[in-house]
Amino acid sequence: MCGITGVLGSGIDARRIVEHAAALQHHRGPDFSGSVATENYCVCHNRLSVIDLSPRSNQPFENDKGILVFNGEIYNFKSLSREHLSDDAPFSDAVVLFRLLQLKGASVLPLLDGMFAFSWYDKKKNTLLCARDRLGIKPFYYSLHDRMFFFASEIKTVLHLLENLTGYSRTDDINDGFIADIVAFGHAEFQRTPWRTIRELAPGTSLSIRVQDMRASHRTWFSIPETIAAGRDEFIGRASIDQCINRLDALLSESVRMHLISNAPIGILCSGGIDSSLITAIAARERADAGIFHAAVEGQTGELPYARMVAAKYGLRLHTITMNRSLFLDALVDSVYHLDVPMYHPSDISLYAISQKAHTQGIKALLCGEGADELFGGYGWHVVFNATVKRYSLLKRISRLINNGYRAFKLFRYADFFDSEEFYFYSGNYLTYTNRNIPVFAKRNALLGNAQSWQLLRGLHHAYENLDRSPHLAAFCTSNLFGHLSTLLQRNDRMCMRASIESRVPFLENGVIDFALKLDSSYKVRGRCGKYVVKKLAERYLPRSVIYRKKAGFPVPWQKYIRDIDRRIFQDGFMQEYFHRSFEDMLFWTTHDENLLFTAIALELWGRLFVRKEPREQIRELLR
Repeated sequence: MCGITGVLGSGIDARRIVEHAAALQHHRGPDFSGSVATENYCVCHNRLSVIDLSPRSNQPFENDKGILVFNGEIYNFKSLSREHLSDDAPFSDAVVLFRLLQLKGASVLPLLDGMFAFSWYDKKKNTLLCARDRLGIKPFYYSLHDRMFFFASEIKTVLHLLENLTGYSRTDDINDGFIADIVAFGHAEFQRTPWRTIRELAPGTSLSIRVQDMRASHRTWFSIPETIAAGRDEFIGRASIDQCINRLDALLSESVRMHLISNAPIGILCSGGIDSSLITAIAARERADAGIFHAAVEGQTGELPYARMVAAKYGLRLHTITMNRSLFLDALVDSVYHLDVPMYHPSDISLYAISQKAHTQGIKALLCGEGADELFGGYGWHVVFNATVKRYSLLKRISRLINNGYRAFKLFRYADFFDSEEFYFYSGNYLTYTNRNIPVFAKRNALLGNAQSWQLLRGLHHAYENLDRSPHLAAFCTSNLFGHLSTLLQRNDRMCMRASIESRVPFLENGVIDFALKLDSSYKVRGRCGKYVVKKLAERYLPRSVIYRKKAGFPVPWQKYIRDIDRRIFQDGFMQEYFHRSFEDMLFWTTHDENLLFTAIALELWGRLFVRKEPREQIRELLR
């Protein structure tokens, strides 16, 4: 919905700098920009008007009690207003949140159903409360540096604040662990950013800071393992598959209805895949006038026939764009700039292109199908993992024989490769999904070096141990809510907001999340069928040819697009300097692995943009 920017510190005078930093996020909220400054606090808000288009909802909100800047949507704001504020006709979710924070403070967080990141400055307590939604749909970056607290919706904005209000040097602050993760896996997990000084607020977490001593304290207000461990809902525990389908139907229908709340034009992203097609079908019952948007690919049939099939079935107008190599390369540099991190999903550019198409049609918000795969076991690796669990005993014996062989020949570098149960179960599925030219032991070390990975999996396995028929499978599926999903949500936010479009995700509504977390994994992955309960529900709405076919994701022939990029992009570039390698080394490293080549290009572009601060047009010339 918006962009937020702020600085907290004793006796600061930062209004001009904060407003200039906020201008870097103008695309997030082109409809209005406002700022408020006190002796200790300065904050700016860029507004994208979606709910209540009038000036009365312009932020920041301020009164004698506090100051609020808020990014996102609270979909249950009307019921919250009735139950806690005795107001049956609130004009916006932002004003309801403003009033609830004055009344309840941080205790309001579990009541909110939506996507959000906000900061609430309590004037009486002289404290700042910052919070982020359950799964991190909306971004929040911050830095506590030189006894000042900086925050914003995008990393580039925090960098600007740091450099202009302190002696911060970005070239001295590169996070080597982040770079290592990018090289090995293509992305970094657990809110790791490219800069040691800048952090990302974890999903389901709040941060409180006292101005008096600039002391910060974190609190996890929503925990996935705790939600699971609290016990399976009685209905789900004894429900048949038909009852589960009915329950999901009701929950998802209500979620889509809430996500369609808007005073501005709204549309739907329909790739032609099962998730977005199901959202489209349910939404069509509420908004027959909603347009649907699809990104096709030049020279390929792709999923366009399926999107057309859904549009025809429900009488919806289908808007399309056609991706090609020229469009891909022209948009690559700007896309990395807006991401703030090296690109992980080549389809980011398709998402931006179709969002821009929607923007030209006057659309302010787009519903999408993100989150279903992570909640309901929809990826191919979930099916493979399920088979791995079933073969556990045999493979475990084989792995022990291999380890004994390594020890016998004193190959200690590889000994105990599978000794860790977590590594045995989970890492093999990750390692096969990453760059082939990175040695497997290097990828293993990168995984094991991130202790959070194993702590998370242990916690999830323990939570599911007495609840699910296959706790290892349940833990593996749920773990994707922390890693893979975060990259998709980041992509959705940056690429859609780059076009001043709000991305909405009905599968990630509170009721659907709670249902999925407590649903037995046998209803998610059954044999070679992933996302089983979602597919059975989709049979009520969609043709079987849309549901039961090979998963395509968001297909873009990026391998063909990047194959002929001049490798001189690496000559005397960021990666040569950072890794202390020759140009010949770079050529050898990126020759035989297209995944690694894409990762290297994305990292090179990021380094030139954000470390060297080279002009975007200059970098674009390297790709032509």
